[in-house]
Amino acid sequence: MKLTVCAPIVITKALSVRMNRFALRSFICAVVCFTGIPTAYAHPHAWIQLNTQFVLDENDQLISVTQTWEFDAFFSAMTITDLLNQFGDQGLELSEMSTEMVHNLGDYNYFSTLQLDNAEIALNTPRKHSLATTERNGETLLQLEMVFDIESATFSENKMIQWQVYDPTYYVSMLHNSESNVEVVGGSAASCSRQLQAPEPSNDLVAYAQSLDQTQRDTAGLGVKFAETVVINCN
Repeated sequence: MKLTVCAPIVITKALSVRMNRFALRSFICAVVCFTGIPTAYAHPHAWIQLNTQFVLDENDQLISVTQTWEFDAFFSAMTITDLLNQFGDQGLELSEMSTEMVHNLGDYNYFSTLQLDNAEIALNTPRKHSLATTERNGETLLQLEMVFDIESATFSENKMIQWQVYDPTYYVSMLHNSESNVEVVGGSAASCSRQLQAPEPSNDLVAYAQSLDQTQRDTAGLGVKFAETVVINCN
């Protein structure tokens, strides 16, 4: 049997910004839809498209991570229209929104978990960040970029990176979708393999996630169950 279920709009406290100034009720407003796949493997369409670049130095030490979040057309259009209606110019407001988004994300480790050889590495405040627009398939999309410098991060002989990006407070789809959206540059990057490991939530957990609506808040720990894992091995 094919499954076609749409959950209500998702509101996440972790990304709420300037609700007194914007008509948006939150930073993330997504319709999570499941369609055309068996229940056991049900997963929302990617609402946030991820791109991540890992930079190695000449000694193959990880020195920085740049990640880009590309939001879907619905949220992008809603946000841009609101900015234009209220202020007539989106440029300055996008810059201010970027600052507030990153500030709010800091309480949640920027929705990102980095491990080097199975040891977790805390992320510092991004060295730089920006919120901008890009054109894709005739639509204007918002992109949030954050650049993290990695301090005192060293590989052991295993040289393995593990990376997850997810909202820890709710169930929001954040996916790279393709290994081509993960890049390793510098050092001996040519020797590094990339793999995306899909989540495997249980049927019960999928059913629970589908049942949620925007009024429910006791969902801490749910996001990681649906998190994609990037695994990079460098020889």
